[in-house]
Amino acid sequence: MAGHSRILLGQVVQSKLRDAAKVQITKLKLDTYVMQYFPDKSSVFAFDPKGVTKVGDIVLVKELEARRTRFITHKLEKIIYSIGNVRDPLTGKRCDSETYWDEEERKKLFEKEAEEQTGMEETKAEKRSVYEFERMKDPILSLKRKDWKL
Repeated sequence: MAGHSRILLGQVVQSKLRDAAKVQITKLKLDTYVMQYFPDKSSVFAFDPKGVTKVGDIVLVKELEARRTRFITHKLEKIIYSIGNVRDPLTGKRCDSETYWDEEERKKLFEKEAEEQTGMEETKAEKRSVYEFERMKDPILSLKRKDWKL
């Protein structure tokens, strides 16, 4: 194992293990009957003491020479793509598929949304709960209703 080191590319998935990131690695496996490749997923735990990874990050992991614990067999080598932090490689600006984000406009937008949320206006969930409460007061099959004729 000392002379053989493997570097794998994978995506961080949710894990309850402390100081480690669960990385899902997808490899293509050949089905000889149909002569077609199909995805084969496996998971490894990578040592991440600072907790810098988030769920959804694309990372490089390297196999450890000796296991840290029974589960942790790899170490986090590098974060390739951090989720939610997409930057154009040419300009260095943050972008969203086709458009660039203007940082100042974004800050103003988030401040405006925060002000709206702290206002006294009811949210949709509150309105719905009040409506459902009123509706449940008057049952549909009540004999006191005037529109029912027996």
